[in-house]
Amino acid sequence: PVLAVRCVEVERTLPISVIAGRPFEAVYVIRNRRLWGPAWALTINESGLKGAGGRFGQGFVPRLRRREEQRVKVTGVCPRRGRVTLSRIAVSSRFPFGLFACEVRLTARDELIVYPSVGRLRKDPWRVDPRGSAAMLRRRKQEASADEFYGVREYRQGDNVRWIHWRRSAQTGQLVVREMATMQLAQLVVIVDPFNVSDGASTSRFRSRASARMDLVAERVISSAATLICDGLERGYRVGLICRADDPVVIAPAGGRRHRLEMLHALALLRPGDGHPLDELISGVRWSTGWQARCAMLGAKWDATHEHVARFLGKRAESVTLLSPANGSLEAFVELPPIDEPTPGAPA
Repeated sequence: PVLAVRCVEVERTLPISVIAGRPFEAVYVIRNRRLWGPAWALTINESGLKGAGGRFGQGFVPRLRRREEQRVKVTGVCPRRGRVTLSRIAVSSRFPFGLFACEVRLTARDELIVYPSVGRLRKDPWRVDPRGSAAMLRRRKQEASADEFYGVREYRQGDNVRWIHWRRSAQTGQLVVREMATMQLAQLVVIVDPFNVSDGASTSRFRSRASARMDLVAERVISSAATLICDGLERGYRVGLICRADDPVVIAPAGGRRHRLEMLHALALLRPGDGHPLDELISGVRWSTGWQARCAMLGAKWDATHEHVARFLGKRAESVTLLSPANGSLEAFVELPPIDEPTPGAPA
């Protein structure tokens, strides 16, 4: 076994993005640097996992000739979002007969960012109530007047006479109307406050259990925010993100794959902390497009601050939807895959 593992080198290749709870593939490239003789029955394992944790499969190479290189694929799963640090790869051999074993741990530092798990929507939280406020109706009229000219078509019964293109109608001898195209895409803003649950446990005996429940609620809120972001971008909307956490996040609405990865990366690294109050974050936003967007606020529970923010946005945004697991509204809109409940006292 010593001769089998002493001249072995291993390199690890990981995917760019990983979703919590979804299997992914890791590739090990193992080389035999021996000048003579093959290496037999090599087993490859991850050693020294730190951070959000993860489970990796075991790779096996029955025979590795001298100066030969082989690729071994294993399946891994990270149950929770966060940062996973991979520090060492363990290579062992029990050849022959399994009577003796030898293991070497090779230094191979990598970092894996695990994005929150993504579910699906039961309902459309972006649907605007047609009985919306007068401010929203005025805004829609202004947006409608900002449309650009697209072309003309033949007049149909019921068309508004103000859309008739009189000069073109005089040239063609029949009535034609203007067709307009909207210049501005719809904007969505996801506002997340997942760590606003106070620990009400009065004794240390129940404090760890309460903390574990709080962590589970926060993970569900963050995963729901990731689901809303992915759904909005798939529909072609411009999506923005505001998060209250230890390191606050404010990302202006935009679209595209890179923008989606930026927001998921921010959600993956959210940590509990006071940071800035939510109302200060919202009032400090100075986007060029303003609050001409539909907003979804996600939180563990609501207090006076959240109600104040909702009233503030209600006068400026197109619509405001409040979602929280405390009153069941979150589960009514978002269906999430099972999330592993953290063990009390385990490092996050």
